[in-house]
Amino acid sequence: MKGKDLGVSTWPADMWKTAGGAAWGWISYDPDLQLLYYGTSNPSPRVPVQRPGLNLWTSSVFARDPNTGAAKWAYSFTPHDQWITTGSTRMCSST
Repeated sequence: MKGKDLGVSTWPADMWKTAGGAAWGWISYDPDLQLLYYGTSNPSPRVPVQRPGLNLWTSSVFARDPNTGAAKWAYSFTPHDQWITTGSTRMCSST
């Protein structure tokens, strides 16, 4: 993931003061790929009309390099989540 705007424009300009999302629950580590995986919460405020836009990167999964913190990839399961989905909150890996 590279670029100047990695989701900032998908939220209203001052929304960071009262809204957003957070890392949730479990974090998994893949020693072969050397990546950390974690999910992010639903966007807030809960009422969708109060937060126009796609609201990236909430309701998502991230893969990060633990040495640099750089996001290697991310996937937003439900942009502008209106249904309180929690599919992105439990990251488990198996070999």
